[in-house]
Amino acid sequence: MAWTTRKSLIDRVLEGDEDSWDTFYANYSRLIYAIGEKCGLSADDCEDLVQEVMRTIFNNKDSFRYDSAAGKFRTYLTGIVKHKVCDFYRKRDDRMVAMDEEAVLEAAEPANRLDDVCTEEWKNHVLNVALMELREKVEPETFDAFQMYVLQERQPREVADALSISESAVYVYKNRCVKYLRLIIDKYRNLDPEFCI
Repeated sequence: MAWTTRKSLIDRVLEGDEDSWDTFYANYSRLIYAIGEKCGLSADDCEDLVQEVMRTIFNNKDSFRYDSAAGKFRTYLTGIVKHKVCDFYRKRDDRMVAMDEEAVLEAAEPANRLDDVCTEEWKNHVLNVALMELREKVEPETFDAFQMYVLQERQPREVADALSISESAVYVYKNRCVKYLRLIIDKYRNLDPEFCI
């Protein structure tokens, strides 16, 4: 999944371009699902959450105009997600039906605020996009060494043995991937300031 600048993608979605809608869905459905999971929703509820959020965005596309100067798209998107998560909480607990959104969130998630969940999952989403591009840029063995050593936090000797390479190669591959990853993130940040970790 390549990162598409939010403004150009949203503009095309608003114009009714189906391919752009598919790209939008692919870019954000996993993020929405992950937020639902972190909020304690079941797998079925997470699937429904994705559909509800996407339906809300699609149904409002005629009146919505994205202006980055007016606010972040992330804030707009996660606002919709929070509202829909509250709806799921209200369905589970009749006592929450009459509560406003803030009260529902306080009652349902006292130890893990939804804003923090949304921010954490946004960062994970951005990192995953960058990692997918990194995987395409480097040799499979290089990416595997990086993944095992950095992401899975395995010992260099264990990584070297698993991939039949030297320990020094593990460090070389890690440094190469970190360099590329910084370039990828900088490139996306220049295209879209919201692309940040």
